[in-house]
Amino acid sequence: MGSSQKQKAEHHQLLLEIAARTVREGGLQSLGIAKLMEAAGLTHGGFYSHFQSRDELVGETLNQAFDQARVDLFGAINRRREGDFLSDFIKVYLNEHHRDHPELGCVVAMLSNDVQRSDEATRGLYTERFKTYIEEIQELMSDGVKEREARAISLLCLMAGAIIVARTVTDDALSKKVLKAASKLANKVAAE
Repeated sequence: MGSSQKQKAEHHQLLLEIAARTVREGGLQSLGIAKLMEAAGLTHGGFYSHFQSRDELVGETLNQAFDQARVDLFGAINRRREGDFLSDFIKVYLNEHHRDHPELGCVVAMLSNDVQRSDEATRGLYTERFKTYIEEIQELMSDGVKEREARAISLLCLMAGAIIVARTVTDDALSKKVLKAASKLANKVAAE
């Protein structure tokens, strides 16, 4: 790969990292081309050497956001030790840090509302990545757990909904109660 191609690839990756962090914090509507290029230290006109359209940017950004969230959420679980990995995941997901830092959190909780109003390709990409989340949650389950897929879907929907509500209410005590109640229920679903 030539020097200019290598630099273009590095710039492309930088754009995706900035865009993913931006949408995980502020939603898809927060992704503006001019602001993105400025944040990357690149000219506005250079956008089209990386993406053919904003829709292409959104698709690649959504993929990047899911990749980052996977590292942030699943990477926090220490799988080198014995233990209940699903319970660890629930703790990582349903806590104040995740609530307070959407830019480091779950794409399902942050972007579902935006994606439902997106084009078919974006919703299709989201669907595939949602299925991957479900598979990864199933992998955290102990052997012998029945109805793994249904439990994983229930857990992800319960936890994402709880994070959405906990982020939305203005009463911090209530927000903490939402997280605690959801954690209790999620652990019950996981243990059944």
